[in-house]
Parts: sequence; C-alpha cells; structure tokens
Amino acid sequence: MDLSRGVFLTRIRFKEDCSKYIKKEYYELLIWELMKHSKKFFNDKSITWCKEQSKGEPDFIDGSGVKYDAKLIIDTIQGSMLGRDKGKDVVGFFREIQRELMEFGDKMKRDGELSIQETKFFKIVKKRVLDCKFDENIILFIPFPIGLDIEESIIWNRLTDCAQSVYNAIRDENLVGDRDFYYIYPMRDGMRYVIRNPKNNERDYILLPEYQDSLCFEIVEKD
Repeated sequence: MDLSRGVFLTRIRFKEDCSKYIKKEYYELLIWELMKHSKKFFNDKSITWCKEQSKGEPDFIDGSGVKYDAKLIIDTIQGSMLGRDKGKDVVGFFREIQRELMEFGDKMKRDGELSIQETKFFKIVKKRVLDCKFDENIILFIPFPIGLDIEESIIWNRLTDCAQSVYNAIRDENLVGDRDFYYIYPMRDGMRYVIRNPKNNERDYILLPEYQDSLCFEIVEKD
C-alpha cells in the first residue's frame, strides 16, 4: 500500500500489519529497551518494566524508586483504524496523521503559538499528560516520525517544531511541574529512535538492530 509523501521529508509507507505496533505490550517493551540503551537519560539502568499493573503500578520503575508512565500519542479514532480485526484502514490512519500535522503547521504560520491549544495534537498530548499520576515521570511515545531531527545539526535541532511547541504550551499550563518529560519517536531514516527531553531540547539517537522490524512504517525510494 503506497502512501504519498505527505508532511514528511522522506517518503514512507505504513506497513499492512502496523496495528501491532500500537499495542501496549509491544510499545512498552520497545520503550524499555530504549531506556536501557540510552547514554544520556535514565542513568539508573536497573529499570523494571512492570507488566502487571492491576494495583496501580507504574509502567517502569528504577532501582531508586523513580517511576515512569508511558503513553501512546494517538487518539481513540486513530487507534480504531488500526485495531480492527477486519478492515484495517491504514490509508485512513496515515491521512488522519497527515491532517493533524498539517493543521499544526497551518496554525503556526497563521496565528503563531497562541493557537496551539486548538490543534488536535495538543489536545491528545494534554489528555495523556493528565492521565499520568503526579509522582510519575512522563514518556510520550509517537509511532511515526514527527521531529526535525538531524543528529549532526545543532542549529536544525534547535528549531521549534510541533513537539517542542506543544510541550511549551503544556508546561505553561503548569501540567508538568518538576517531573521529567520525554518524547520517543522514530527518525525519518527508518533506522533509529529519538529520546528527546524538550525541557532542554537534548536528544539521544539510538539504533537497536534487533528492533529494526519494530517500526510501523518503511522507507520508500523517492520517484
């Protein structure tokens, strides 16, 4: 199923079986591995993934008792497009994501950051942040490329993009407090993941060869 270039600089195609990548047990395992492999964040590597959470356990906890809650940044409608047993709407999912990011770009060009709160992406992120307990640090997992990431370019990575602007607005509503806040998402190269701390815009680029099939999309050669 070939999808258009959309808003990404690299042309991508979502996999037909991409629904598995939005399942909690799948993306939490991936996040756990990324946390353990990070050289910049999560200094205590004795991180436990709490598979059993019936008593309100966090998703992850390290040896010092620091807790982390991981949330998937897609909404119910988007998730239902991929979660159906029959008739998965992969094209519809991609178009919905495309509209979401184009909406952000249009509002930024027209109104600046004052209108970010009106965008769908902001509303999804805010809801997920509010779902996190106040004693848990926040990890937001985005299963598709979203950032302006070029590992070698400090200037390029300092540009304010969708993720950074939304974090700024969430912070200004006093919803983060002193908690750590991370975005995790794949790069457009289809090979690496980014762990990103928007508080200081620091990023860690991680390649996990054994998880190369964990991406919900694949790179398509440009025409």
